Amino acid sequence: MAVAASIPVEIALKFAQALVEGNFEAARLYLSPVLQGQYPAPRLQQVFAAMVAYGDGPPTDVEAIATLDNWPDKRPQDWRWVYVSIAGDGYGEAVTVIVGQDHLIHALEWGRP
Repeated sequence: MAVAASIPVEIALKFAQALVEGNFEAARLYLSPVLQGQYPAPRLQQVFAAMVAYGDGPPTDVEAIATLDNWPDKRPQDWRWVYVSIAGDGYGEAVTVIVGQDHLIHALEWGRP
């Protein structure tokens, strides 16, 4: 059970790491078809760059900080909510994702709350 529960965290981390590495095409592969439509690779790059623009360099740290198995608007196809910190010199940001049972990200929020 613990191994299966870690899959959404791994998906969230791989997505965030692809963003940090500038591999926006790879990052898109973790998104649901709906989100892929909203975020072609150039749009992912634009949003990510804007999120970390105030820092003094590229992101250096990616870490899953928090997860939830239950939240108020959870849908039956949702698996886990994951908050991933993305930090660098002079800034700390995050992406928050909801990973579905299909192993794809169905919801994406940019930046820290």
